[in-house]
Amino acid sequence: MTLSAFVVAALAATAIMPVAALKTRDEWQVPTVCLYVTSDTNWDGASHNYCGDAGTCVDMAPHFNISSAGPDYGYTCILYDTHDCSGASYDPLSWPGSNDLGSVGFHRSAQGFKCYLWAGYTPASSSSTSALSTTTTTVTSTGSIAGTNISTTLSSFLSTSSSVAGSSTGPVSISSTSLAAS
Repeated sequence: MTLSAFVVAALAATAIMPVAALKTRDEWQVPTVCLYVTSDTNWDGASHNYCGDAGTCVDMAPHFNISSAGPDYGYTCILYDTHDCSGASYDPLSWPGSNDLGSVGFHRSAQGFKCYLWAGYTPASSSSTSALSTTTTTVTSTGSIAGTNISTTLSSFLSTSSSVAGSSTGPVSISSTSLAAS
């Protein structure tokens, strides 16, 4: 097949693609993500589930004095010390979250956040669930966070959080480099 015949065949194949199957930007749905927070360490104290569109700044007004925070599974969130997400930020926080933001110098400082979907992860629906769960589940994930590939099975949300970082209650912060399959 000559080059010109190949080009003609390629153009003909793309001309057959139905235009109605393509979505416009207005039709594309931005996923909703939630960040579960508590006022005390170890997931104690007053709690709230702040939700917003992925990739946008969510204002956590009034100031909530956050000591523990955890995003929905499949998301990484960045906490900021300003309501408009323009100030100092905490290192990216991935599921299951951190039960003590004070251990990294961000105790009761968060006032806004932005969350992003992990590369390679597709949420099951647009509705979100709390990062803190009381049921036992098995979750399998493959994706990348900040360019680092991860592939692991996390068995039992509560037992994983206690075995990964030595916490006896609730989610803890884990890094993709130290994550090992159960």
